[in-house]
Amino acid sequence: MSCTTADGGNFETCISRYSGSSFYSEIEIDNLQYDWRGVCLDIYLYADSAVTLNNGWGGHWTSASKRVCADGGPGLIPEPPSKASVCNLNSQNLNLSYSATSLNVDGLTQSANLNVICTAGDAQDYRLKLTGNNVTNGNLNFGNGVSAQVSLNGSQVQANGPGIQLNSLTSQTISVSATLSGNASVSGVSKATGILVLEAL
Repeated sequence: MSCTTADGGNFETCISRYSGSSFYSEIEIDNLQYDWRGVCLDIYLYADSAVTLNNGWGGHWTSASKRVCADGGPGLIPEPPSKASVCNLNSQNLNLSYSATSLNVDGLTQSANLNVICTAGDAQDYRLKLTGNNVTNGNLNFGNGVSAQVSLNGSQVQANGPGIQLNSLTSQTISVSATLSGNASVSGVSKATGILVLEAL
């Protein structure tokens, strides 16, 4: 059994020349988990009439069989679209606490780890940036003459600035540190607040 160019690349048209009638076949595969490169079908054609032997026995007989394979070109089951990974911060709270014996707090540094959780799939590009309501020259402002310069993975970032780009992001830990500068106008407890935002590019 063979197909020709007259079949227009349609193996159903080709087979109908052997079987004498056209047919329709459909293959549906949900949730493909494998990388499909080709499709092969084992086709068996049976004659419509029975064979009668001298002993009176009759039955259908196989007239032709063929394995038809598609490998490249029309008719393939397309590869499923790749699934993108999704990353998030899961609403973590990072608290950096400082203590000083004088009003001069220049150079005091604290750090913490930020956990990024990503789902399975193709890694995507993200941007991690710092935002804040009380910001002075890109630093988080304590409101008493003290401010904090924040760094992400060792790179200084400006509050309300572009942040850092994380290409092909996967689950990982990111170091967050803040270094104080200035002289406190009064003693006591003060605080500055910033929000880390992870956005897909």
